[in-house]
Amino acid sequence: MMTGAFIALVVHKPALALPLAFVSHFAIDMIPHYGYGDVPFHLRDTQKHFLIKQTIDAYFALVLLWTVPYFLQSHVTPLVVSLCMLLAFLPDVVWPYQYVMAKRRGGYPPAFNWYARFHKAIQWCEKPWGAFVELGWFVGIIAAMKLIVS
Repeated sequence: MMTGAFIALVVHKPALALPLAFVSHFAIDMIPHYGYGDVPFHLRDTQKHFLIKQTIDAYFALVLLWTVPYFLQSHVTPLVVSLCMLLAFLPDVVWPYQYVMAKRRGGYPPAFNWYARFHKAIQWCEKPWGAFVELGWFVGIIAAMKLIVS
């Protein structure tokens, strides 16, 4: 979502910024990031800390969605920032759906459609140490935004 906000800040044409924000999600997914590595779905999804982490991530994303457009409003329209943030997040909407559908079927792994297979395939490196890469990316985006805004 922060990459989407950054794109909104540096690309001054919403017609270009919006699709770039969406596509940026897939580019970012190709960078190593946090994940459970090779832990099978049925083991990962039943771990208490997995659902806690997902809940914390959701609340953190909502806080960002409410605050970042406010802080950037003197440089870019808050609506454009919000839309870019949402579009940068949108590709991940497939995962909660897959999780619910797998629970309904009572079996794992989930039956991925073409989109979910593509999305999963580009995430070639999801490891616990990827949290440090994500943190570095987040700090880098904040620093870059601060330089642009000031």
